[in-house]
Amino acid sequence: MKKWMTVLLLLLCMLPALQGQTREELRAEAEAGNAKAQYQLGSCHMFGKAFYADDVDNAPVDYDEAEKWFLKAAAQGYRSACYSLGMLYQNYKEDRQEAIRWYEEAANGHYDLMAQQAVEHLSELGVDYLKDSPGAQTLEGLRLRAETGDAEAQYHLAECYAWGKASPKGPSDETERDYDAAEEWFLKAAAQGYVNAYFDLGLLYQYDRPDKQKAIEYYKKHVAATGNKTSIKNLRELGADAF
Repeated sequence: MKKWMTVLLLLLCMLPALQGQTREELRAEAEAGNAKAQYQLGSCHMFGKAFYADDVDNAPVDYDEAEKWFLKAAAQGYRSACYSLGMLYQNYKEDRQEAIRWYEEAANGHYDLMAQQAVEHLSELGVDYLKDSPGAQTLEGLRLRAETGDAEAQYHLAECYAWGKASPKGPSDETERDYDAAEEWFLKAAAQGYVNAYFDLGLLYQYDRPDKQKAIEYYKKHVAATGNKTSIKNLRELGADAF
């Protein structure tokens, strides 16, 4: 129930109020090619009277009409319509492949609430978008995973910023180094006990953002967790004992 309340709130946020606008006025705008109006009209047909501004008791649900107007809006790049098409195909038209297609379109290259919800729906449909999609290891894909609290993604995103890579496996110098962002994401991963982040934070504080005490702190955490010889060596260089 909580999840569906979240989805409903998301849809309400996506759908601007139709105060003072009749169905005829909305349809006229939609037929004139207004993508926002097309999306709103599709929502009216998918949810019935809930979003009509007039004659609320005479607004039947019509999924074919909803599909028609969502597709028109999506064709113009209206992203909310892509998400709603995913909902329509998943829950009302029972077309798994089309649902997957449109949820992926809504999630692609984004890391906001809509993208996160689309990713959750993809998971329900058996698609691990965060790991299996072509864009999963891009900077944008990693950020999406990181924003959901995935410690591994937080660590790899920090790597991208620390080493100037577009992806953990990509060539160097494809994106500018950003040590503030690297520190932020390494710390998030470390807070979840991701031990590799301890070592990278040690390096970051030893060389890129010099802070001797913090470097010692994270090298010691890394040694305690792994016994890593490089961290022990770096601690000695900083004049500190490993334990």
